[in-house]
Amino acid sequence: MEACFGWHDARSRWIRRVDSVSADSDQVLVARVLVRGDFWIRVNRRDALDVGIDWLAVRVHLRKTHSPSSGTTNAGRRTQHLFWRLVRVQSVYGLKSRTLLLVGGVVAVIVAVWIILARNCPNAGIALTANARYLHRLKNRTAIPHATDFDSRVTLEALLQPGDDRSRWSNDRAARVQGQVIDVAYARPEATNCYHPCRRDIHIVIANRNGAAKTEQVVVEVTPNLREWAAQQGIDWSEQTLQAQLVGHWCEFEGWLYFDAGHAEESENIHPQKPDNWRATAWEIHPVTKITVIR
Repeated sequence: MEACFGWHDARSRWIRRVDSVSADSDQVLVARVLVRGDFWIRVNRRDALDVGIDWLAVRVHLRKTHSPSSGTTNAGRRTQHLFWRLVRVQSVYGLKSRTLLLVGGVVAVIVAVWIILARNCPNAGIALTANARYLHRLKNRTAIPHATDFDSRVTLEALLQPGDDRSRWSNDRAARVQGQVIDVAYARPEATNCYHPCRRDIHIVIANRNGAAKTEQVVVEVTPNLREWAAQQGIDWSEQTLQAQLVGHWCEFEGWLYFDAGHAEESENIHPQKPDNWRATAWEIHPVTKITVIR
């Protein structure tokens, strides 16, 4: 028996051809069966299954029997049962395939958007709120501060002063700070730089002496934008060069003040004696616009 089904509007429309060779045939061919949408296959005139499969070809071998009545009935039941199982398996397979295609499509779109943003990351980075965009723009500033922008009260000692310092300084001012460079390392990819692995900030950790505890250290940061600007001036601010030139030296850093609220809960001034504090203050020079090795 060969049957072909078409569909439209989730309903079967026609059966092209039904060919029956004989009642004693030992071979039944079910070929190119197309069941779509919510086509109802009724099994034993009691149960129904809502399935969808694509062009299915299967050859079903039936045992030949000498009893024309009971043999024909049993063969028909076996054929019906096998057909039901094939339809069910194919419907599950089709659902999984569609799910995988959907997930793959979503992932592809996300990756494409990320690549576009990473190659052309705006100063606002990736941000969903106006405040986040504002903070990202502060981190990505490229303007060089003028003499009138500097707050002369800001020193390393002033930054290390204990107490809640959220409003101690202003993001609109610049600072000039000297200290011993303890470490230089890349930061993790972040939304500010569109999570680009090759456009990461460089953390420079300074303190008033070698061996200072983490809760007595201040962070200043060199941003990708200022690294590019420095390269145009013939200055190498790569991580490797800064490590070689700065670590162990007393240096002076100029740049814009920035309160990194994302790390406030990990600073000693905001949460004194918290075990996982790794910095003295959330205030930073970020971005750094000038570096001078003093000794």
